[in-house]
This record gives sequence, structure tokens and C-alpha cells, in this order.
Amino acid sequence: MKAKLYLLAALSAALAIAGLPIQAQTPTDPQSRSVATPSEKSETIWEELPPEIQAKVDPRILQELNGEIIPAHLGGQPDKAQVAPQERKPLDKTRFLVYLKAKADLKAATARSFATLAQRRTTVADALISAAQATQGPVKTLLDTHMSAGSVASYQPFYIFNGFAVEGNWDTVVELAKRDDVERIAANYPLVKFDKPTKASASPANGLGGLDPANWNIDLVDADRVWNEFGIRG
Repeated sequence: MKAKLYLLAALSAALAIAGLPIQAQTPTDPQSRSVATPSEKSETIWEELPPEIQAKVDPRILQELNGEIIPAHLGGQPDKAQVAPQERKPLDKTRFLVYLKAKADLKAATARSFATLAQRRTTVADALISAAQATQGPVKTLLDTHMSAGSVASYQPFYIFNGFAVEGNWDTVVELAKRDDVERIAANYPLVKFDKPTKASASPANGLGGLDPANWNIDLVDADRVWNEFGIRG
């Protein structure tokens, strides 16, 4: 017994000389270990991304996932989207739009003459659809894989713009942003009303504000205001 005590004393003295702390070894409680929250992990991943990748991603997406902003599909409004710090609840997924780099060459598609406007519109639609079908395959495969893994809830491809509407998690956003064929990823913003009706926009009861009677629909949606007040005719 004395030999064991002498051995323990000698070991303690050696550790003290070496400058090492002497402490009892107690089992570590797994629950007491520091674990990063989802928002902390997202922030870390974001900070580690190269600047050119970060530039592709709308910062609002990360804010929605961190619970700082209420997403549009969950009732977020333009003037009531911010969430107080004490009320923030991180989300696993949110909705966003993925824009691909490849674009339909509409200038070339519409360079020839058309007998009717309907033929021209059909040609434009065909060009948009062809561009989407030729370039969306690899991204669809990625999204299908993420759906199988549970990191994507749903997605919808589009041809009016070459891209997708996606409901997915942050890892999916990052993986998409790293792809060379992805141009940018935008948040799904709440709709904002264009403007309130004004007396000046109302047409006379007996006319269409100078428009041709055949264009009654233009007056109905106030398209002439967009032309005159904003100079937009596209």
C-alpha cells in the first residue's frame, strides 16, 4: 500500500515539474458538449465560401433560414418581415429561385419575318423551351438527389426564365451556387403592390384616355401609365 502511495506522489511531482495540470478524470457528459446550432453552421459555411460563390446567392435566403426574416410563403410581408431576435426560429428549408447561365437566343430566333404575331410568339416560346430542355438536365438530377435525401421538399422548372423554383435547405443552396451553370440564386420575395389608384389615371366615362377603342384592355390594367410615367414599353 505504501509503495502505491510513494508511486502516486512521485508521479504527481513529475507532472508538477513538467508544468502539466493535475486533475481528476471524470466521464464527459455528451449533453454538455458544445454543439453548433443550424444558424451557426450556416454562417460558418457562408463565410468559408469564395467571394465569387457568395456573390451568386441572395443574402436574404440565409436570413430566412436563420429566422431573421419571415419568408413570403409563410406569410412574410414587405413591411412586416423582420423578426425580433428573441422570437427567431431557424428554418430547415425555404423557397428560392435558381437562374441558369444559359439563355435562349431570342434575337436570332426572331430575326426573320413572320406572317402573324402569333407565329412570332410561338417561335419565341419554342426557343425558350428548347434552351430549358437542353440545359436543365444536370440541375434536375442534383435536385432529384437532394429530394431523395430530404434536403429538397419540391422544385418546379421554368422556361419563361431558364431556371427553377426550389424549396430546399442551405446545403442545397451552397451546392447549386458552386455549379458553373448556375448564374444566381434569388430569394422568393413578397409581392409588392405597384401603386395606389389615382384620379389622374382614371379614363373619361365616354372614352379610353386617348387610346384606340380596340385597346380597351390596355386602359383596364393601366399599361399606359407604365409607358408614360416610367418609360417602360418592353
